[in-house]
Amino acid sequence: MQETFLKKLMLSLIVAAAIACVVEFYKTFVQGADEALNGKHGTVHMHIKPSPTPVLR
Repeated sequence: MQETFLKKLMLSLIVAAAIACVVEFYKTFVQGADEALNGKHGTVHMHIKPSPTPVLR
């Protein structure tokens, strides 16, 4: 019974390490590439302020 527990434990550790690698890959390469391509243009700022909406009473 202890052998199966240890096998499950080792398998879960391997799966957790693989998930951590995928998360780090996303954070490093995908977000880094997005910042490299878009630079400071990731957020759009309006230069003209929209007119205020009328208040209905």
